[in-house]
Amino acid sequence: MNKLKQLGLASMSALMLSTVALPTFANAQNSDEYYSEDLNSNPGLLNVEVDEAIELELSQVDYYDLFNTVSNNLNIADDQQLSGQITTFGLKTMAAKQAAKQMIKKLKNVGSRAWNEQIKVYVDKLPLTSKAKKSLNYYLSYQVVMEAFDILVDFSGTAEAGLSKALKQVGVPSYLADVTSRAIVFFLL
Repeated sequence: MNKLKQLGLASMSALMLSTVALPTFANAQNSDEYYSEDLNSNPGLLNVEVDEAIELELSQVDYYDLFNTVSNNLNIADDQQLSGQITTFGLKTMAAKQAAKQMIKKLKNVGSRAWNEQIKVYVDKLPLTSKAKKSLNYYLSYQVVMEAFDILVDFSGTAEAGLSKALKQVGVPSYLADVTSRAIVFFLL
């Protein structure tokens, strides 16, 4: 049952991360102009050009309300909220090192194969070009997320800020890194 819950959390995380990225890739004029080579031949991350109007559109979404609604619909609740305990620091302000260790542990419990398969299953359902799907699969892959967590272990500050910075360092575009970090912290902590 615990594995099923973890797989459900991983699937929901992939869903939320993909939902955030969908408007960007769906509104792209011609993705072939942005990608000059195949992702398999490039070991590093790609730089994707993004229209300012799309960035503005993404910045106006109320992600906290979105995540709150989804967690309520899926009955995902924080144990501390249920017990009525009051804490000084919440999950978002947790020390980055402590949060990174917890998220690494949870992601390792899910496993790279299950994580990547769930990401691929969801991304394949999106109405995107094949190259956009490949790049989204890569940005949300287990390896990229774990590299970001490794950087986060050495960061001093909040978990959200640290993860956002770490994702940017591994090559995820900044508009996607901020939202992705919020979703990962929300679902894995």
